[in-house]
Amino acid sequence: IEALGSEGEPVPKDKSESFDNAIKDMSKELKKSSEAREIETKRTPEGIEIELNSNAMYENGKATIRRSFKPVLRAIARELLQTKKRGYEIRIEGHTDDVPINSFRYPSNWELSAARATKVVRYFSYLGLDPGIMNAIAYADTRPKLPNRNEKGLAINKNQKKNRRVVIRVERR
Repeated sequence: IEALGSEGEPVPKDKSESFDNAIKDMSKELKKSSEAREIETKRTPEGIEIELNSNAMYENGKATIRRSFKPVLRAIARELLQTKKRGYEIRIEGHTDDVPINSFRYPSNWELSAARATKVVRYFSYLGLDPGIMNAIAYADTRPKLPNRNEKGLAINKNQKKNRRVVIRVERR
């Protein structure tokens, strides 16, 4: 059975194979990174999910990407740029923990998570990725991986740290 594209027409095999090869190459490259311990990758039925630790990417309460983390983003962009047939979409999600922020620049976790996702979109665009295939999504603290608090309402610091993340989803269109 042939896979059908968005228009109901068969998806060419070379397009699918090119995407799958890019995903495999990207996973290998990221495992070599000096920041590999701050990155989790997993295959999904739609493509790949790359989870980046916000604590490694940004200073606390800020959205400027740390210089030391830019090689990781360049490696991701490089692999995506090598995919000749661009049959994918990139969704960049910003997630925070449940500790409220209230700064002049970021009056809530919504603004902080949006700014972090948007900075990645802008950096990828700067590196040559087509802005038309990217989306920045802010989730703030609404989709934690783990509970931020125990049953007494006390913070679980290690969980909060894991909940502060940026997720890059590279999915077939």
